Amino acid sequence: MASISLSKINKKYDNDVLAVNNVDLKINNHEFMVLVGPSGCGKTSVLRILAGLEDCCSGEVYIGNKLVNNTPPKDRDVAMVFQNYALYPHMSVYDNIAFGLKVREAGGLLQRVLHPKKYHDKIESIDKRVQDVSKLLSINHLLSRRPYQLSGGQKQRVALARAIVRKPKLFLMDEPLSNLDASLRLQTRTEIIKLHRKLGITTLYVTHDQIEAMTMGDRIVIMNQGEVQQCDTPENIYRFPKNKFVAGFIGYPPMNFLDATIEVKGKHVTISCTDFVLSLHQNFSLKEKILKVVKEGKTSVILGIRPESVHDNCAALGSWPTENNCFDAVVDAVEPLGAQNIIFLSTGKYQLVSTIDSSVKIKKGESRNFYINLDAIHLFDKETEESLLETSIETV
Repeated sequence: MASISLSKINKKYDNDVLAVNNVDLKINNHEFMVLVGPSGCGKTSVLRILAGLEDCCSGEVYIGNKLVNNTPPKDRDVAMVFQNYALYPHMSVYDNIAFGLKVREAGGLLQRVLHPKKYHDKIESIDKRVQDVSKLLSINHLLSRRPYQLSGGQKQRVALARAIVRKPKLFLMDEPLSNLDASLRLQTRTEIIKLHRKLGITTLYVTHDQIEAMTMGDRIVIMNQGEVQQCDTPENIYRFPKNKFVAGFIGYPPMNFLDATIEVKGKHVTISCTDFVLSLHQNFSLKEKILKVVKEGKTSVILGIRPESVHDNCAALGSWPTENNCFDAVVDAVEPLGAQNIIFLSTGKYQLVSTIDSSVKIKKGESRNFYINLDAIHLFDKETEESLLETSIETV
């Protein structure tokens, strides 16, 4: 196991596309870090640079305390799980798992002829490791099969087994669950987390799925257009997004964004949108921070409201006066999800999304009042789109 450090990494391809832009990243020993972002954001390029499959244009890559920029992939002690599994179709499951070990440790026919005893001992050791890891992943009954005889989940386990059997310093996983259906993805996700806890090998996991990122990572790195937007724990990223992109990318349904103006008249603070006005009461937890934003001259802002902060019942928000935080809306659509319903609302200029308990009966086309949890709002700068509300994020 080893810590990983990427310093000022840049990668530009032949078509002048800057895939990775000045990325700094530190992965702690034994940590499970998830790299997440939209397609084309540069996350796979970072993974391939770390594996040695791509050369960076500038910057330094360290595995442990060793600079590995000029170290070939085979000498980096890294095991990679690919998106398409990359299994050898003509080999059995057993041979797929054992092949890399045989090449690296047992050697070829020459070693078998020159050092038969040593060769035999290594083959026995490899066999034990294959048997152990196949039992760990519950594929020991599949060892004689070929890849075409396996389901998607079984192929994924074989690919994981091939990486685990190496006992590397670092695991790299490139969207390994993207080819699985929803239920199998959930099951395999849980298995990977359990394996990491048991093996403790430093892992960098790439995905475009925010649910995988939030549920699996000790820390999450969010990338966009080749740059790191935020690196933090899942809770901090969700509660304290650094900018509008992070706020909109993490969370389902995505955060609502509205143009707003902050006004201060004496002791009264209001946030005005086109269709409604929010009045901040005396006990409002963010009031002092918003007053500081106004003092800094930021009165025209972007208001961010998560769907779960939009309620149909003010009783859920405590004893606030309803006129402070309510607005009228028309229900455009209702999407049932079982325990919750996603409600699409029209307030006039804006379309908002709310998540409400499915026990609440809301019908398409009806007009009613909705209420906003003022303690959970977000404010972003209109020009930079950076968060304007200071937070006390604990550094990891």
